Amino acid sequence: MSEPRILTIDHGRCEDILVGWVRVRLNMGIESYSKNKGREAIRIENLPSLFGSRWLSSEPELHRKYPDLEYSAKEKPRMPKLKIFTIMDTERDLAHSDRSYMTGNMFAKSCFSDRVVPIYNIPDLDTVFREAGIGKVTSDKPSAYSDILDGYDVIEIYEMVKGREDTNLSEFLKYCLKTRPEYQGREF
Repeated sequence: MSEPRILTIDHGRCEDILVGWVRVRLNMGIESYSKNKGREAIRIENLPSLFGSRWLSSEPELHRKYPDLEYSAKEKPRMPKLKIFTIMDTERDLAHSDRSYMTGNMFAKSCFSDRVVPIYNIPDLDTVFREAGIGKVTSDKPSAYSDILDGYDVIEIYEMVKGREDTNLSEFLKYCLKTRPEYQGREF
């Protein structure tokens, strides 16, 4: 597994499962953060305070929390190839905070603002999966996501969600795919 250069901040358990599936399927290093292993939701409106927390205040602090993230104390920036993907559900019609999130303006004060890629699912990942024809999520969400994803490769999910207006999940998947030798140089 390669040294991780990706940190995801996951809305909940389903997003955690998706990120873990990508990590395993592509055999790549991805660090992820969620509340209580995804059992408690991180909402878009919570992100400004999360990005104001100590561990997201600087590269050294982030490295302390996630020591496996690629880090060079002698370079500036110390984490030059880092990408932070926040994978969130909007959970409703688009509100002001959602628009600020989707444009990235919400992260303007963060030292990582140029490395944050906001990923959105309108209104949620369950709906995106259903509407994209990936699968219908049942009431036992963790099990349903695992079962659904086991039937696909990452490139297939990417193809099913790219160009959709209700999500930009393809941006995360494309970035991950492009890090793998078998997909480098491929047009997406």
